[in-house]
Amino acid sequence: MKLLLLYFVIFISMSSYSQENEFLLSGRIVGPDARPIADAYIINNKNLQINISNTNGNFNVWVKPGDSLIISHISYKRRKIYAANLLNNSTIYLTPLTRDILEVNVSPDYKSNYELARNNISFISELKVIPFMKIKEETDPVLEMAIENNRIMRSEAASVSLLRFPFTQQIIDSKKNIQQRKEWKQYSSSQKIK
Repeated sequence: MKLLLLYFVIFISMSSYSQENEFLLSGRIVGPDARPIADAYIINNKNLQINISNTNGNFNVWVKPGDSLIISHISYKRRKIYAANLLNNSTIYLTPLTRDILEVNVSPDYKSNYELARNNISFISELKVIPFMKIKEETDPVLEMAIENNRIMRSEAASVSLLRFPFTQQIIDSKKNIQQRKEWKQYSSSQKIK
C-alpha cells in the first residue's frame, strides 16, 4: 500500500512539473501581402491539440519549448514551425498554394469530341477508297497432306475401344453369381430345418 502511495505521489509531482514548462504562445498568421489569414489550423504536433486562427489571423496555443506546430490552410502551403522560433517573432508567413487548371475553350462554334468524331466518320464514308484485292496464296501440298493425314488418324484413334480381358470379366461375373446364390438360399423354401 505504501509503495502504491509512493508511485502516486511521484506521478502527481512529475505531471505538475511537466505542466510548469507549458506556456501560452500567441501569434499571427499572414499571407505574402501581409493580410491576415483567417481559419488556419494550428496543430500542436506533440499532443495534437488543434486551434483555429480568428479573422485577424491571431491564435493562442499551449506549448512546451520543444513542441512543433503545423500551420495548415486550404489555400496556402502547409508549414511546420518550432515553438522556440516563435518566441522571437510571432508572425508566421504562409505562401499561397497555386493549382494549375486545364484550359477551357468557350466559343459559339466549339465542337465536342463526339461531334468531331462524327465529322471524321462522315468524311471517311464520302472518301472513295479503292477496294483492296488480296492475292490468293498457293498452299503447300505437303502441309495439306499432313493436315489431312492427322485428321484421319485422329478419327481412327477415337473409334478404337479399349480391350477388356476376358479373364478379369469372368472373375467379376463369378463373384456376382455367388452373391446371388447366397441371397436365393436365404429365401428358398427347400431349406433344411435344424
